[in-house]
Amino acid sequence: MKPLLLTTLYLCSMLAYGNVPETIWTYTPPSGYVDTSPAIADLNGDGHPDLVFGTTAGMIIALSSDAQELWRQEMRGPISVPPSIGDLTGQEGLEVLVMNRQGQLRCLAGSTGALVWETSIPGRLQWGETVLALGDINGDSDLEIVTGDRDGVVVCLNGAGELVWQYQGQHGITQAPALADLTGDGMMEVLVSGSEIPLVCLSPEGKELWKLEQGIGGNPLVYDINKDSAPEILIGVGVNLTVLDAEGKVLWTHLMQREMDGALTVADADEDEEVEIYVIDLAGKMACLSPAGQLRWEADVEERVRRSPSVGDVDGDGIQEILVAGYSNAVQVFEPDGRLDARISAPGGINSTATLLPLMDGTPGIVLTPSNDAMRLFCFPNAKPDAVLLWPEYQYDSRRNGYAAAASEEPAVQMALDFGNRYVGTNLMTASVDNPDGLNLEVRLEAIRDNGAPSLATVTSKEPLVELRLSYTVPANQAGNLTLNCVVAEGDRILARRSHTAHVVPFMKELGDAERTLKETDDLLATLPDKAGLEERACFLRAKLDDFRPRILAAGAGTESDHIELRNTLQTYLPKLALLRNTTAAAAQATEAGSAVFARAANPWAPFGGLEELTEGRGGEAVLAVEAFGGETESAALNLFNLGSRDRSFRVTLEGLKQGDTEIPARDLISLHEVVAVPTEMRDFSEDAIPLLNSATILQVPAWDARQIWLNVAAKGLAPGEWTGAVHLRSLDIEPISISTDITLTVWAPNLPETQPLSLCHWGYVHSSVLKDYPEAALADQVHNGTNVFVGTFFPQAQFNEQGELSGNIDFSAHDAYVKQHAPHGTILFCGYQSAISGPGGQESEIYAKAHVAWLRAWVAHLKELGVGYDGFALYPVDEPGLSDGLVETYLRLAKLAREADPNIRMYTDPVGRITEAELREMLPYVDIWCPNRNGLILDKTNTAKFDIIKNSGKTVWTYECDSNVKHQSPLGYYRAQAWLAWHHGMTGIGFWSYCTSQDDPWFLPTLRHDYLMVYPGNGVVSSKRWEAVRDGVEDYSMLSILRDIVNQPPATATPEDLEAARALLGAEADAVALFCGLDDDDTLPGADGLPGVRRVSDKRWEKIQSVRRELAGVLSRLKE
Repeated sequence: MKPLLLTTLYLCSMLAYGNVPETIWTYTPPSGYVDTSPAIADLNGDGHPDLVFGTTAGMIIALSSDAQELWRQEMRGPISVPPSIGDLTGQEGLEVLVMNRQGQLRCLAGSTGALVWETSIPGRLQWGETVLALGDINGDSDLEIVTGDRDGVVVCLNGAGELVWQYQGQHGITQAPALADLTGDGMMEVLVSGSEIPLVCLSPEGKELWKLEQGIGGNPLVYDINKDSAPEILIGVGVNLTVLDAEGKVLWTHLMQREMDGALTVADADEDEEVEIYVIDLAGKMACLSPAGQLRWEADVEERVRRSPSVGDVDGDGIQEILVAGYSNAVQVFEPDGRLDARISAPGGINSTATLLPLMDGTPGIVLTPSNDAMRLFCFPNAKPDAVLLWPEYQYDSRRNGYAAAASEEPAVQMALDFGNRYVGTNLMTASVDNPDGLNLEVRLEAIRDNGAPSLATVTSKEPLVELRLSYTVPANQAGNLTLNCVVAEGDRILARRSHTAHVVPFMKELGDAERTLKETDDLLATLPDKAGLEERACFLRAKLDDFRPRILAAGAGTESDHIELRNTLQTYLPKLALLRNTTAAAAQATEAGSAVFARAANPWAPFGGLEELTEGRGGEAVLAVEAFGGETESAALNLFNLGSRDRSFRVTLEGLKQGDTEIPARDLISLHEVVAVPTEMRDFSEDAIPLLNSATILQVPAWDARQIWLNVAAKGLAPGEWTGAVHLRSLDIEPISISTDITLTVWAPNLPETQPLSLCHWGYVHSSVLKDYPEAALADQVHNGTNVFVGTFFPQAQFNEQGELSGNIDFSAHDAYVKQHAPHGTILFCGYQSAISGPGGQESEIYAKAHVAWLRAWVAHLKELGVGYDGFALYPVDEPGLSDGLVETYLRLAKLAREADPNIRMYTDPVGRITEAELREMLPYVDIWCPNRNGLILDKTNTAKFDIIKNSGKTVWTYECDSNVKHQSPLGYYRAQAWLAWHHGMTGIGFWSYCTSQDDPWFLPTLRHDYLMVYPGNGVVSSKRWEAVRDGVEDYSMLSILRDIVNQPPATATPEDLEAARALLGAEADAVALFCGLDDDDTLPGADGLPGVRRVSDKRWEKIQSVRRELAGVLSRLKE
């Protein structure tokens, strides 16, 4: 780099004395000089804008604002068009685009100058006549590049440098294109001017829409000058500045002395809330015009000016100045009223905008690029930091797209859109639209292959967040065009539109992504001091890609089975490669932070993803925060990451919980568990089991891996308010690694009620299950988690004779042992009891009926002797009536016998969706507790009439579910939210199949039945995340019940506002959580977006549940004061 010359500006003649600009630095390039406008952006992420420029000798140089060289590159041929800067690749940092006069185009990494890609446009350039315009033309959230050559060719490239479309026009030399949404459809039209045809408007696909026929065109500029929400087009056409509407209709013209190039700027410099138009022609005549075309003032700047004036408060007087740089060997500085404030001489003509570059302290500097001389930056002494700069660069900013208003426009809605991988096979397109104003939005997703019929997904919603997914397929046997569209509309008004179109060659995107990921991994590995294990993995995966490459390139000639095998292989390979890249990136960040081992708090209900948590940006919080009502048990999770090559063991200890001077030992309140991955019936794994951390509380974390610690925190007996503690982890090393994470426990003043209002049943046949050796522990665990309904299969054994009389003594021994254990904790449902009495006649015989009635009477009397009244049991003669023929008839026969024996005996039934309305009506007089199946009778809208029969019966109504694949069922959706679903429908009980009833060991793949169990066997009972969620749902229901009771009989001190808030919580807010239990689009099992999608849904659900609970705590506290 040439030395800086901190001298006074070459020549400065000032009209306003006392505020003379000072030269801050000059820079002479190693070769050539700068004859284009520089570009401004923060290239290295230090928070300060940097400068990029090209030279006539083909040098590309990046400088900091204090003229320190950041990097340089070189290409053959002079650079006569300004660089452009934008996020072209979607990777970290910005990219710089440069093009030489031969039409060679390079994309460089903004932070290093490293080559990202290069390509060429068809022809050569006219000196300084075009730009590299950047804009999201097709609405896919990615930038495209539009430029043109001197032979009338206009090209559109994507961010990877690939040709999207090419237009061959008759406009002659291509001037700087402008990109703007002229039609309001969310996509950008392309405006091209030239030496033969002044203006051509192209569609986002490069098709000609309209044109002006005659004249020499200057650079078009798009701006909503009259604030009518419809942009206008400003362009020099011959010697007239011409303003057109979006359809090309001329609105007005202003006669200049000569033609215009790119010296056109729009800004409200006088701050009168109406913009001014500043235009200068090639004779040096300058005009300031109103939005309607009236002349405000004019000036003579002596010589031609080719580039846009800049506008900013450069001298610190609080007033915007207009700076004009041109071939008069001077920069002329005007006040908004047209007065010449300063004329700053320069050592040569200037073919660039006087670029306004904020210095390190935010003070605006003015960059000049005189021909055949050093580039220089000067600054007015009184300039202020963070001054307002209305137009700092050529074409407004470094995107160079001539759409000055685009940078400040707020979209009507905020939308996050993921078009999916676009790999062979099934892909998922997802849209998430923020709708804070509650507009009635329609979101529509489309996938179109080769102009065929689209695949569609639509949703209409007023919800604050509207989400939609669409699956689409990329075939393996043919290349083709794929168009993906997303449209957000309110009625007929389109609020947002995004589109992505690509020519898809089967497996080529997979190959490109793999090669890029491997390169990124190699670059990251080079920065790691500890890379053992990762290097070997990278080498292995690189070798695998070398094996795949020939197969991919020859895929077009393959058979269908070849394609399927290759697709499946790549579907396994690419996630492994991405995980390696992201692990390496996380290791690099951790190394930079000073430790390869760290811990973060996590959402306990999201499936633990190991290192993929970092891949998904789920670094977590620094503090374990728990909130609970008095008497509750709530959960938290802590992720521990080991981004090093050594396996490590950590001793985990807890500090006592403190509140003021009070301290309670942590062991009395907190239990530590390790989250363990278990195989599922889907032949994958779920991080579901949570056994207690071993007796030494040692946690082992393998190299390049992560583990999750689960904490159950009990708030029973704690005073309301905030309690603090900590988790400490210390590695078993000679020089231990120590990590501490703070715990904050907020205990809300309201307490759980003494009596649990929600019934919980789960068919836990412990005696014949995997927990048969731990009956006491199983019962204690069930009761702790809210179980108060037990399904019993131990009955009084009896005999009867040919006269229908009971013979011998009734054997109550097994029955009594069961009842004495379980009756103190709730209700017993005696299931399938009818076979416990036997004799010479079958169950449909008259003598059986006679004996059955006598037996029931003796049974009820015996239960009374044991202290069990009618409310302590119910008879459950058949399971799931409606599931098969004859079950309803059997139920009715046995229920009628029970009514005959004792009308006070309660009868229980759990009908399924196949039951008929007629059967339900026939059962009505003989049912006391209804427990309809959730899927079949509550969620299935075709069975609404059946469910209404049950709800309107006036009897107790519970619900239950018995879905399989439970290790993947959502803890918050399937389990916790079932209590909220019961609340929503006014039901008072819930149930799940099953707590422990199976001969399959749930630690392994099921061999006899599906995955159904909620707990695991161990040295006693091992809990699961799902079982903990069931308890939490029961507790939620209890607090809702307390609030309902208060609202029904409000205290005299209750305010209308609090009662209104309480009713909203009991209604709409509770309903919103109930939707999680199978009523929303997110479902309760993983979808096409896999576990990452489940984690996102879990975050959203947990945030909602926490929000409702906090509001519930606040309202309860105020109403109970």
